[in-house]
Amino acid sequence: MSPTALTALFYFHAIAANQGVPSGCFLMRGTYDAASASVDLTPTVWLAQPAGYVSVGLAGVVGQGGAVLSGAVFGPACSHFSLAVTNQPEMPPAPSVCRIAGKGPTV
Repeated sequence: MSPTALTALFYFHAIAANQGVPSGCFLMRGTYDAASASVDLTPTVWLAQPAGYVSVGLAGVVGQGGAVLSGAVFGPACSHFSLAVTNQPEMPPAPSVCRIAGKGPTV
């Protein structure tokens, strides 16, 4: 079975513990390989790029029945990431430029 093509939106913003982070977002493309449960994403284009920020790539593995994605971040001063499905994500509304088809990010 060949990998499935993916398109993703990487959206970041400030949180209570790190309030100085500006909002920004970029698009990514990559693949999901069901046989290995692996995801590889490469940045493509910025939609909102704060000064001094660079885009990063991601490579990870889907686990816990699709509820978790964790792996490596490829970029300066980056190491790893872990994402989990939650009932109520705690994030501010995305800037309009970071919305696809009028919807907010689903990250």
